[in-house]
Amino acid sequence: MPIKLSDEVRTQFETNLSIIEGFNAKDLIRRDDLGADLNFADAEADFETAINLFKGLIGVDIMRVPESKIQNLNKEMSAFIDSIDRIKKFSALQGSTERQNLIQNIIYNYTNSWFDTISPIVAYCTKAGTDYEALQRQAKEALDNFKQEQEQARKEREAAQENIREITEAVQKAANSVGVTNHTVNFQEAANMFEKGKSIWFYGIIGISIAIMIYSSVTFWWCPVVLEEPYLYKFAQAILPRFTGLIVLFYILVICSKNYRAQSHNYIINKNKQNALSTFETFVKATSNEEIRNAVLLQTTKAIFSNPKSGYLKEDGSDDEPTQIIEIVKDMSKVIKS
Repeated sequence: MPIKLSDEVRTQFETNLSIIEGFNAKDLIRRDDLGADLNFADAEADFETAINLFKGLIGVDIMRVPESKIQNLNKEMSAFIDSIDRIKKFSALQGSTERQNLIQNIIYNYTNSWFDTISPIVAYCTKAGTDYEALQRQAKEALDNFKQEQEQARKEREAAQENIREITEAVQKAANSVGVTNHTVNFQEAANMFEKGKSIWFYGIIGISIAIMIYSSVTFWWCPVVLEEPYLYKFAQAILPRFTGLIVLFYILVICSKNYRAQSHNYIINKNKQNALSTFETFVKATSNEEIRNAVLLQTTKAIFSNPKSGYLKEDGSDDEPTQIIEIVKDMSKVIKS
């Protein structure tokens, strides 16, 4: 149970402490009021030390201290407040001797009285108010949790490495049994298909272009516009069918051009992938260095799964943009090495 303090003693302590909280050593120097010879600049450090000693009582639970000790503490606090007030009220007329007495009074009381009274109370209340056993339990629990998390992370890392190792071995077995270059036939067939498609659309462009020239010549030379009354009606009747025909032919020409560019783009992309796979084994067998083989594998994988520029489409892919597959392969390699 906390020791019961009288309201008078506790109130006096709180009042004194609130006054001390407002003290500042810099406010006691008073250069402007006292001049260069009589100001307290040389005692600023001593004032600061004494003020901080008393401010150490802020937040202290004095209910744990016997009332007689608090009464004595209140006397020391009142004496300190009186000493500070005397320094604040000091005037140049009192002379340098009184000034030195005020400084020595602070130093003497700090050394012989105030420190001996305050420091044991602050130390005891601070220690008594700290639950060291609870802190020790919390630290032990935090350490145990950290060790458990480390162990769990280690197990997950080992499981992931084992899984990646199994996947890598399966991929290598599949590559050895089938042969990487055997897959070039897939891209070769696609490239041949797109090559035929672009040829068809190319001939379509030529045919439509010839049709536009023939249609324009026929309508201009062999079907001239005859203006008769009513002129506007006859003119519209003759011109509109001609323009309608040209618009349809130009629309078909635009469609043919788009399809031709798309087919050409796909042909170049698949041809590039076919070439990458067809030369893969040649480069791999040319070296026994594992790092060079991995570099060749990454570049071949990039060539297969990326969408490089062909020059036929406005919104082309980028050769420099790595695909998600490349990043996965790189991460797998790093994990296996680690």
